[in-house]
Amino acid sequence: MTINLIPSLVLYALGGMRFGLAMVGWVALAMVFLVSALPMKRITAGSISSKKLLYLTSVFILIFLFSFLPFGGIKNFNLDINEVYNLRDEVSANLPSIFNYLTPIISKAVIPFAVAAALFYRKYTAAIVFSMTGILVFGFTTHKGAIFYPLMAVFIYFALKKSMSYSYILALIIGLICVSFFDVYMISENSTNGLFGLYSNFLVRRSIMVPSLLDYNYIEFFSENPWFFWSSSRLSLGLISQPYAVTAPYVIGEAFLGSLEAGANTGYIGSGFAQAGIWGTLLYAIGVGLVVAYINAQSRTIGLPLVAAIMTAPAVTMFSSTDFITLFLTHGMIVSLLLLSLIEPRRRHASNNSRAGGFADGFHVDNSIRR
Repeated sequence: MTINLIPSLVLYALGGMRFGLAMVGWVALAMVFLVSALPMKRITAGSISSKKLLYLTSVFILIFLFSFLPFGGIKNFNLDINEVYNLRDEVSANLPSIFNYLTPIISKAVIPFAVAAALFYRKYTAAIVFSMTGILVFGFTTHKGAIFYPLMAVFIYFALKKSMSYSYILALIIGLICVSFFDVYMISENSTNGLFGLYSNFLVRRSIMVPSLLDYNYIEFFSENPWFFWSSSRLSLGLISQPYAVTAPYVIGEAFLGSLEAGANTGYIGSGFAQAGIWGTLLYAIGVGLVVAYINAQSRTIGLPLVAAIMTAPAVTMFSSTDFITLFLTHGMIVSLLLLSLIEPRRRHASNNSRAGGFADGFHVDNSIRR
């Protein structure tokens, strides 16, 4: 929730965001917080040994990587992060449409799960190898997130494993802010050096500030224009006529970015408002709260470090960059939840969990403070 709250407060205080529009986001966050407190029980889909689970995951990832080869995978392989937008259209044109569904699932769900499960079962060499597969996925697809999702899983796992105190978290946040200030300063002093600006651009601007700005753009636009009522979703079965020729992200891209080719994706707040106004946002907020409540139930059984490491990428996507329904169909949320249900808890780990908080405690900074 903090990933939405703080940027929205900054935009309201310093960016001219209207109070009424900002309130939509704050009410949605409050709804998520309340619903996430509901008690739930863990659902299991059977118990698989750690060796078999890691083996099956490895096979699945290898099949996915080798499937790029018949479609110009080696020819289009690129690790230069500055070239991704120049090559993305060409790479996408060479790949079958099914890769549009498989790539987010592999990069956001399967690989982070493999990394976290390997750490959980103390297979550290396997964790390193799984992390490196994210680099290969980036090279084949030009999607930068594939690099960072495994690293996020590693960082979250060890950070929560060490039970970081609030003072340590505060020092880390201050350190990240200082690095951002230094990065921006170096851009002004060395504008021709491509190394400077990557951190502040990708981590601070795109990952933190842009999603909240896009939420505001969605709310502002669809406060005065027709809603979608899920007409662009396949779940509507074509029974509802679409009010626009393109989907919501491209409507907003044209309205605020000046290009129909700019897909301005946002999280549940903005996308819910595009579907049915404030009622769509509240409906999505209830759904998000139920997801977090269920993740909490998983964390109480198999441990917060493991669950948070597995779920961070889908959770960040849920809060900042996709429609709530699309999250389950094409961004790996349902796969991550299914994989969680296959984890066999270690007895010692489970016994220690009686003192552990849930996923929401780790995800919300305000709850971390209370510990």
